[in-house]
Amino acid sequence: MIMKRKFFAMIMLLLLTMTVGARQNYETQDGDKELAGSDTLLLPGDNGQTERPDTIWMQDYKLNGKLTKKQRKQLKAMMDSINFARAAAAMDNMDFVLRADRLLFKYGHTAYVNSVTNFISVSGDYATVQVAPFYGGGGPNGVGGITLDGRVSNVKYETRKNGSRSLSMSVMGSIISATLNIELYTGGNNAEVTITSNFRSSKITLIGTLTPPDDTYIYKGTSY
Repeated sequence: MIMKRKFFAMIMLLLLTMTVGARQNYETQDGDKELAGSDTLLLPGDNGQTERPDTIWMQDYKLNGKLTKKQRKQLKAMMDSINFARAAAAMDNMDFVLRADRLLFKYGHTAYVNSVTNFISVSGDYATVQVAPFYGGGGPNGVGGITLDGRVSNVKYETRKNGSRSLSMSVMGSIISATLNIELYTGGNNAEVTITSNFRSSKITLIGTLTPPDDTYIYKGTSY
């Protein structure tokens, strides 16, 4: 069992090292660099000097074959930074999916939903907005809610002082239109979008994660 855990962890570290090498630069509004553009992310070592994460962790593997509490914390911080950088880049490129596992309704009521059928998908100047709070299908879109396909306009970006990102846009379909306000929070790819629609003058917030489109699976119903 110990050897299996060690092998799995080694594979994860190799994949992370490759991912870090391919990541994009990201700077906050104040010019602080969140992720460097070099091939390897540097982390603080025990002696106060920066070291490659694979060097730090490989030394520990040779001793006892497992990560220390400090190294697990470093690993999580690195993965959070990578996830945020990839999500921010996807948002900047207008090529992303926000999958929601929670819906927040107008008067504060929260519902847990299927993230496969509750999402915002954006590709260039085209977007899909799907809200499906009802399990078992049904609704106008056949999957428990309503789906809007439309053209994107009135796009506005903003970077907060703490590094989080916001994106607002309008989506105009053949029958339904909506205004989206998306917030991407630092420290990972957690995000939420508030949707204001002309469909019954409704307003709802989707809470979930924002990723590049290739990283996720969604199921789209009949759109309007």
